Amino acid sequence: MSASPTAMISEGSFVVLLLSGGERKLQRVRSGAAMRVGKHKPTCDPLLGAPFGANFVVETGGGEARLVRDQRTIEEIDASVTEVAASLGGASADATNAELNDEREATTAQSLSHAEIEALKAGGASGEALVHAIAAGSKTFASKTAFSQEKYLRKKARKHFQTVTAP
Repeated sequence: MSASPTAMISEGSFVVLLLSGGERKLQRVRSGAAMRVGKHKPTCDPLLGAPFGANFVVETGGGEARLVRDQRTIEEIDASVTEVAASLGGASADATNAELNDEREATTAQSLSHAEIEALKAGGASGEALVHAIAAGSKTFASKTAFSQEKYLRKKARKHFQTVTAP
C-alpha cells in the first residue's frame, strides 16, 4: 500500500484558520480574495496549493500585508518569540515587579517612538525583529520577572507578529 498524498488547499475550499491570538476563523479560499488577520487584510492566494497544516506569517511592508509560508512548526514559531527574553539577558532569579509603576504613558517606559516602530514596519522588518526591538527599547523589561517578560512578549507578538495555520 502506498502512502496517501497530503491534502492540498484548493480554490473554493473552506479552511478553519488558527490565528496567533488563539482565534479560529472559517475562511473560503478564493484567488484574489482578502481575509482579515488582526489589523491586516492579506489575500488568500498563498493558501492555494499549500498543504493543510501549513504555517504562514503575515509580513507587512510597502503599505500592504501578505502571507508568507513558514516552514517551521507552530511550536518553533512560538519559541522564537520567547527566545527574545533570553537574547536580552532574561530575568534574574531575584527579579520582582514590586518596583514597577503602572505607567500608562508609552514615552516613559518605551524608548522607541511610534514613528520609529512604524519606520521599522515600513522598512520590511519581520514581526520577530519588531518584537525584539520593542523589548530592547523597553526601560522596564530587564527588571520584570520571567513570567512578566513572557507575558509582555506574547502581548507584543499578538500585535506585531501574526501567524496563520491552516490545519
